[in-house]
Amino acid sequence: MTNKTKLKGLPLYGALVGLIGGLLGIAGGSISIWNQFIPPQIEVLDVLPICITSVLKCSNCENDDFDLPTEAIVAVVHIRGGNRVTYIGGLDIVGNIYISHEEIAFIEGKFPNGENDIDILKKKWDKIKPFIRISWGGWVADSKTAIRVEPFEEKFIRIAFSDPEIKSIIFDLDDIEYKAKSKLPQTTSITPIVEHIFERYNPFPYLTQPHEALRLRQEVKSGQVAFSLRVGPKTIIFPKEKILEVKSITKDDWENLSPQKIYLTNRGKKKKRD
Repeated sequence: MTNKTKLKGLPLYGALVGLIGGLLGIAGGSISIWNQFIPPQIEVLDVLPICITSVLKCSNCENDDFDLPTEAIVAVVHIRGGNRVTYIGGLDIVGNIYISHEEIAFIEGKFPNGENDIDILKKKWDKIKPFIRISWGGWVADSKTAIRVEPFEEKFIRIAFSDPEIKSIIFDLDDIEYKAKSKLPQTTSITPIVEHIFERYNPFPYLTQPHEALRLRQEVKSGQVAFSLRVGPKTIIFPKEKILEVKSITKDDWENLSPQKIYLTNRGKKKKRD
């Protein structure tokens, strides 16, 4: 075969390569469009909210035995894949929380001295209805990128909203809005704080009892605060009945146990429908 014959064949080879490349591009684009408008199906089984409790030794304190409690908000998501591969990017918590009488008294430093004071303050706060809008983005704790879920695979995924830190603030006054004065919140709190989705059985232990039992706030139970799973380009909201009761675990357990072990060991009963 002469050089001239080879050169004549090049346009044909180029056309074939271009055709194949074009078909692959169309196929890839079609899959992308398919995933965008008809995302892979996934079954959200339940989610276990968790509060990590730990103790930080105070190195600069006169008393070396003085401990500083720290807390963090995390979760274990329990899902099952559909008929296609999909990717989980994280978990969002969004909604409005209404501040209780005890909480607003703590914030404003107004502790009633008698029943008359309590009634006056309750009437005032019930009228203006103080609330905070929260919007938190949780990341996949075991991966720097979205985590892959195979078709029909049952998976437990660790999600973190915050790292363990010293308890220092409950509610920021700048974040509080009032239903009586504004139809929409003017600010949104993006800093995860334990009391924003959990409540304590004792309302005033804030800096002294890190291992105290917790329960979900009523706003989570009623669906006013939603848990949304990021699945590819879309989000899937967890039905409120699939949010399990909160559990407290140690930092060591969170870091050393598998997400499945954490889930099976600590899962509570599913909440009853309101």
